[in-house]
Amino acid sequence: MTCHKAGDKMQKRRDFTIGVAVFFFLLWVLFTHSHVNSWNDASRLATVEALVHQGTWAVEGTTFGDRTADRVFLNGHFYSDKPPVLPFLAAGVYTVLYRGFHISFDFTGWCDPVASPCSCFALLCPQPPDWAYYLLTLVLIGLPSALMLALFYRSTAFLDLPNPLALLVTGVLGLGTLVFPYSLVFNNQIPAAASVMVGFYALLRSKTCNSSSTGWLLVAGFATALAFTFDLLAVPFLVFFFGVTLLRHRRRTWAFLLGSFIPLVLLAALDWWMLGDPLPPSMHPSGFSYPDSLFPSTPTGNLAPANVLDYGFRMMFGDRGLFNLSPVSLWPVFGLWLLFRERSHRLWSEMVALALASLALVLGLALFTQDFGGLSYGARWLTEAVSPLFFFAARPRLYRSLWQRSLFAALAVISLFSAWQGAISPWGVTLPPFRLLEYATSAIGRYAESVPTGTIIYTTISRVRYLPVFPVHAWHTSLREFDVASGLFPAGDPDRPAVYVLGADDRATGTLLEATLPQGEWDLATGQLTVYRVPPGAGRVRPAQPLQAEFAGRIQLLGCDPPPESLRPGDTLTLRLYWQALVPMYHRYTAFVHLLGPPNPSTGGPLWAQDDHQPGRTIYPTDRWLPDEVVLDWFQFVIPEDAPPGEYTLTAGFYDLATLQRLARSDVQSDIATLFHITVVR
Repeated sequence: MTCHKAGDKMQKRRDFTIGVAVFFFLLWVLFTHSHVNSWNDASRLATVEALVHQGTWAVEGTTFGDRTADRVFLNGHFYSDKPPVLPFLAAGVYTVLYRGFHISFDFTGWCDPVASPCSCFALLCPQPPDWAYYLLTLVLIGLPSALMLALFYRSTAFLDLPNPLALLVTGVLGLGTLVFPYSLVFNNQIPAAASVMVGFYALLRSKTCNSSSTGWLLVAGFATALAFTFDLLAVPFLVFFFGVTLLRHRRRTWAFLLGSFIPLVLLAALDWWMLGDPLPPSMHPSGFSYPDSLFPSTPTGNLAPANVLDYGFRMMFGDRGLFNLSPVSLWPVFGLWLLFRERSHRLWSEMVALALASLALVLGLALFTQDFGGLSYGARWLTEAVSPLFFFAARPRLYRSLWQRSLFAALAVISLFSAWQGAISPWGVTLPPFRLLEYATSAIGRYAESVPTGTIIYTTISRVRYLPVFPVHAWHTSLREFDVASGLFPAGDPDRPAVYVLGADDRATGTLLEATLPQGEWDLATGQLTVYRVPPGAGRVRPAQPLQAEFAGRIQLLGCDPPPESLRPGDTLTLRLYWQALVPMYHRYTAFVHLLGPPNPSTGGPLWAQDDHQPGRTIYPTDRWLPDEVVLDWFQFVIPEDAPPGEYTLTAGFYDLATLQRLARSDVQSDIATLFHITVVR
């Protein structure tokens, strides 16, 4: 294709390009979510909140900072572990909303997309959305997504794809892949994907329009480096796009380098401003080494998988697989295979660079990560590769025969259905389309449907494996996932029946259930799961030592199971406290048990030992507690070797980790509850 021919094609499509952008932007206006609903977006918005409201990068003292575990502790402060460029841009937009229109974050609102009948789509729900979150997401995520899809449509002119097919393929890309769910929530994948698409488009333009190749190479370098500043995983695209520039435009390579220099300097400058060095927060392994951190002290807080082949298969074809959740993504792979047989194609080098960058991304994830990007729809890290890779699906020869068109249509329909599930709950694990049929034969799923209204369903098994996810069922409002290994056991609301779904081999949890809630009974057993049903009853949870202490009208201490009355130095003290939530909470409080005695030279006060932690070690924190729900919380510490003999007092309470401010008791003038006294003997 000559420059003139390509220009004619694009000129004819200009009005359609604008129409595609407007169409998708209006869709995102309708379906963008209403509230923060994950550690991921809370971490980024904690930085926005800190910059605008506190004038600092440190997220302690911010509401969003307390709702996320995606953070690092460096230089004596907590920071988001995300690259700073996107939050920095978002802070600029939020400043306009906050100072110009008096729109601020709604820190009390929360919406569970699985439980909500309107799936937390802001304009479709009766409850008011967090308008600041909605508008930030729409401007910084939805708009780039719409422009990316319009640019993709425009780029199909390079392959002479007819307009009807170009519109169809663009529609499938926007609504049948990872692009759809992540265009509706605040994340870095879509801005990175949009930047990669701009970079690839600029490379194509630099090839076909030699007269302006320098300008397009400048754009290519800038956009691809910008993608890297949004998501460090975009580095393969920066490397391989530079490689094709060096191959095709050796004398103009400086333009690509100059363009990439600007975003990279911005990233380094923001990192320096934040931390005093040019490395992004997640690249400091020591930042993940703090109490209650859920991540290893490694770069990016990730570990290599135990089984690379199994993890890689699951990421591409298994339960979190790109091709399993979005089978239409196989179509560009088919187009890529055909391309490799056409070495004479005028865009062969550019498309091979794109393919190699995508392959490098997949291999890097398979070798150096193990959690698929956390609790999310599919392996969200692959989002930035999906849009440019779909360029391989824009080849006319893929749609020549009836069987080809029929196969594409079938894959597209399945993918649209799956992507809609992801759009409902982007920050939740979703069953692949072909596994939805399992619900029809799932005894556990049918059992969950049959329980009385108001029953709380607890499970130690991820619901994606055995419980229905789509369509949304009413009992989802009470579905609670927990893990006793976190040191917390939810005993439910005494006035409501409770059901516990466990793995058949989970004897530890089963034994705990029988001991703690003896009035329950085993009600169902399948090959891999068992169900324990507990009837309502005011006295079903009985601490060995009843107590009464109320903290800020939010949490009540019901009692404890005390340790022995006398202990020796070196002994381990273990006790179990019974908390009850009094109201819904939107804050994650830290609970503590302190051992107080005679003056301690080491602490300069009466404190000799302590256990401070978020209940459930952030797996079941206080902002997940239901009103009237009782939770059992374990505390443990060692009696110091230098503790002198005598009487000691155990006290308990709660505080805000960000400010260290304790919750005052609402029943007496104090901020602690005295549990009991113990004697240390020699």
